[in-house]
Amino acid sequence: MASTTDTPVETLALDITVDFSGGLEMLFSDQKRHSLSIPAIDNHGQPSTIAFLIDYLCKNTMKDPRAELFVLDEHIRPGILVLINDADWELEGEETYEIQAGDNILFVSTLHGARYYLLGFTPTYPEGKEVASGGIQTTVQDTAQA
Repeated sequence: MASTTDTPVETLALDITVDFSGGLEMLFSDQKRHSLSIPAIDNHGQPSTIAFLIDYLCKNTMKDPRAELFVLDEHIRPGILVLINDADWELEGEETYEIQAGDNILFVSTLHGARYYLLGFTPTYPEGKEVASGGIQTTVQDTAQA
């Protein structure tokens, strides 16, 4: 006989912590840490994975409309480091990692200049300074006419 305290699988939730850094927090209400309770089972009846979490974050936590700064083709954008309990997600199976209660997931933008891009302005550099951005290296020159 089933106990009356048994909880249906559909209502089980996982309490996790999600952190954002390197400018990504700006997409999530300028809040670096989010304590979330996510469904333990995804929309397909499978255990919730990092792939599910990424979609969940975009639909339920992200307040900024620029989701393309976080995801590209429904996957984490290149240049974003993901740590699962302080370990590189590549060691944990990346998007297929099944989330456990108490997990800490950290998303860090490693792109040079990401913070400036998110703020909407371009930094200025002293004349002659070499600058690398987007894979292009150039030397800043004074363009003002004397």
